[in-house]
Parts: sequence; structure tokens; C-alpha cells
Amino acid sequence: MSTREQLFALAARAAVGHVDLPISIDDAAIPAIVALAGNERLLPLAAHGLQHLPDEWKPDGWDELVFATARDAVLIEASMLEAHGLLSADGIRVMAIKGIATAHLDYDDPGLRQVGDGDILVPYQQHLDAIDILSGAGWIAPSATLPSHRDAVHAVPMRGPLGRDVDVHQHLAPRALGVLLDQADFFAHATTFELGDTRLGAPSVAHRLLHAAVHYEASPGRYKRLSGLVDVLLIAHRHAVNSSELCATADELGLRFLLERALRRASALSGLALPAEWVDAFARPCAKPDRLLVAAYNGETRRPVLEELAYIRLAGGPVDKVRYLSGYFRTDAAYRERFQRGGLWSQARYLASRVRSRS
Repeated sequence: MSTREQLFALAARAAVGHVDLPISIDDAAIPAIVALAGNERLLPLAAHGLQHLPDEWKPDGWDELVFATARDAVLIEASMLEAHGLLSADGIRVMAIKGIATAHLDYDDPGLRQVGDGDILVPYQQHLDAIDILSGAGWIAPSATLPSHRDAVHAVPMRGPLGRDVDVHQHLAPRALGVLLDQADFFAHATTFELGDTRLGAPSVAHRLLHAAVHYEASPGRYKRLSGLVDVLLIAHRHAVNSSELCATADELGLRFLLERALRRASALSGLALPAEWVDAFARPCAKPDRLLVAAYNGETRRPVLEELAYIRLAGGPVDKVRYLSGYFRTDAAYRERFQRGGLWSQARYLASRVRSRS
């Protein structure tokens, strides 16, 4: 097993409560596993899975690293609560999504789910208002995008006074996947959890599972972290009795192929058998997903041109499509300052390079 495979098997078994199951871990690989765990946001789970070993396995600075991870989580949660308070005071509905929501709703101990930032979803009609409110309170938005593409941007990272980022989402995924993961449906079926003395909205079980699977399978390179795949496995195991319903939700949205791929991948990497309920659910016929969407996302290599075509096909009417396409060549001062390019030919060269690099 590679270091990555050993880390995932260790973390996945710790998450679902099977730390007692035998797993082949090479003692000599433990320092590499621990180092990789930080990048993959699996440090607490790795520590939990290795707790039965003597202290000799701990690399230098291990306790300090675990403490720093816990401290980061506290600061990120405090930043989320601050953002929630600022936005709620102005009448903007806020939903906690991704890592922190999953940590509090699906893990036995929220501290086992390492997070690198916070994520909140706001109604897309109020997304710019939310950014303005946070900016007015001293939060910093480091990114710039094409002015005509702002409606398509799925999230804007905002850094608060505590120095931690909270991504403010108007969509749940990039491009076409964000169109299919309709935020109105997420808000309509929301659940809640308590963080401190605040009750936060969060996605339903079906939406948490599907969002985790889509996020992992569609994320590029460094954003394809194993923590997200552990989330998929954990939620699926915890709610196997509802597998038919969960699978049906993914099927209705045309995203079952990503859910099935993520769950089968997680099961194979962890060495944990796919629960029988999921085997039965996946054996049932499913609706055919959009062929262009499958071509764009059903592979290990990014296909940026197909991703854009899939989005254009699903997003809005003819006027919206023309506005989006022409928007590639309309830049504003913030975009030109950040990327040091602008104008027709400069943008055309940039697009050509993206197509050639397939990144």
C-alpha cells in the first residue's frame, strides 16, 4: 500500500469506528503518513487511528501540531459564528456547509474532522450584499473575477479579523454542478446543529452526502483532499439504512454517477466492504445522466472545455449564455490588477493556454 492508501485506510476506519480491524501499516512509513495527514486534513483521525501505538511513533513536534490543528478549528468556528452574526443581523439566511457541518452532524467527535476554513451558503440573490456586509466589517476578499462571470462564481473566500477564511458560497459547486445542486433545494430541506450558543442551518443527510461526493470527485488536484472522501464513506455507512432514498436523490439530480464513483473509491481504498444496502441501491436501474456532464466530470483528468460547455448548456436562456461567453473578454480594473492581463487578445491567449494545458 502507498502512503496515501495507508493514511486513508487508517483515517476511514477511525471515522466509522473500526479502529480494531486489522490494517497493514508499515512502521517506517508512519512519519510520512503523519506528514501527509496534515495536507489531507486528516491529522486528528490519523492520531486516533494510531493511538494504540507506543509514543515512540510520534515524530518531533507531533503534540504541538495536533494542538495547532485544534486551535485552528476553534478560530475557524469562531470566524463562522462572527460571519453568521453579521449576516443574520441584516436578514441574510446563512447555512453552514461542508467540513464544519459534517463534523458536528456526522462524526462522533467534531474534533476528529480537521478543517482548513469555514464554508457558508447564502441565497444567491444576496451574495453580493453578504460580501459587502463582511467587507464593511473589516473582512478581506482576496480574489477577483471577470465582472460578467460573478454570477457563476460558486464562492468568495473572506478573511476575518481572526485571520481565518470563511468561503461565502452562492453555489454549492462550480459551473454545471452548481446548477444541478440547487441551493433552494438545500435550504428547503435544511437541518440544524448547535455551535456554541448559536443554532446553525445545515444541509440534510442526502445533500451532505451528495455534496461531499461531488466536491471530491470534481475538485482539481490539490483540492481533492482525502478528508472529503472520508466524509463520503462515513455518511454512507452511518445512513446505509436510507441508501435507497439517498441514491434516489442523487439520481433525480443526474449526479448518481459521481456519488457511486466516490463511494466505491472510498470503499476500495479503505478496505471496508460496501454496505449491503448500498450494493442493492446501486444495483437498481438509474436515469441516464446528461452525456456532456458525464464527459466533463467522469474521469481523473480535468476537461475545462467540456466543463464550460456543460455549464453553458445548463445555465439560463440564450441571453445568459451570450453574456457569459462574451464576459471572457470584458475585464475590470480589479481583474486586470490581479492577473496582469485584460483586453481581447490577452484574454484570447489566456483561454488558448487553458485549453492546451487542460488545467
